[in-house]
Amino acid sequence: MKVPLVTPIIGSLFALLMQADADIYVTNFNSLNGGSGATGVWRNITTATDLTTAVSLGKSDGMVQPQDGSEHESRIDDLFQWRDDTVHFTSLFEPNFDGDFINVAAATGVSATVIIGFNAEVVDPTLHFTDIGPQTTLQFLTSSFVKTGGLSNMEISGVTVSSSGDTVPLMMGTTDSTLGSLKFTGTFTALIFTITNSGSDPIADLDYTGFVVSTEEPPVSLLPPPELTVSVEGDVVTLDWGTAGAFSEIQMLNDSSEWVGVIGTDPAGTSSYEGSKTVFGPTRLFRGIY
Repeated sequence: MKVPLVTPIIGSLFALLMQADADIYVTNFNSLNGGSGATGVWRNITTATDLTTAVSLGKSDGMVQPQDGSEHESRIDDLFQWRDDTVHFTSLFEPNFDGDFINVAAATGVSATVIIGFNAEVVDPTLHFTDIGPQTTLQFLTSSFVKTGGLSNMEISGVTVSSSGDTVPLMMGTTDSTLGSLKFTGTFTALIFTITNSGSDPIADLDYTGFVVSTEEPPVSLLPPPELTVSVEGDVVTLDWGTAGAFSEIQMLNDSSEWVGVIGTDPAGTSSYEGSKTVFGPTRLFRGIY
């Protein structure tokens, strides 16, 4: 008797449907540093678990808004809903989750560089932003990104994202601002971009934009750089770098202001070196190459 083929097919489909979605990791800011920036940690939203890897946001101009209940506040309570427009069946953000955002205010005439530091290697991060008016642009260091969610008036030209200025439906009203999600391709340790406000009305054209980053790959924490310590006792100079292999070469600045290898050091095989101060000569600067 032959076994019907439908059985393994149904089993395979069932197993496929039961597979869990990938975890989502987001920048979970929990502290605002006045109006200058914000700090926090990566958070696994799927498991509601904070990681130990730090995140930060800083900027060259503009103002980070406080969390004060106002219309343009920053949100660091894990409760902001990065959700779609269910009224118009429009995908605004991808992926959807509840999280934070840091709201950066850019006045007219301001061009502010924003750095969201990951303190980790992050694969294919997605930047979500709440809105930019037609007078404002976002300019990135790379064009390796695509729109994964957002309003139809979002325009992408090379490294620049802007609003066309067209009025489009949003929730229960309309807007000429744009918002959405941009997914970058590659491995990043930070996202760096510039907010430029070309508006002329200092009140009506003041731009407020909230930002958060997500990824579906676990952030890989960056190792701190190795340290080279120098100590002197009598005529003995000791160079210590803690672990064999931490550096590929130990160098010093010679009399000609050139960096040269310290003769006799073996950073690959040892973790320290002792030499005579009279051999090194006058005060020297040392460095480790890794």
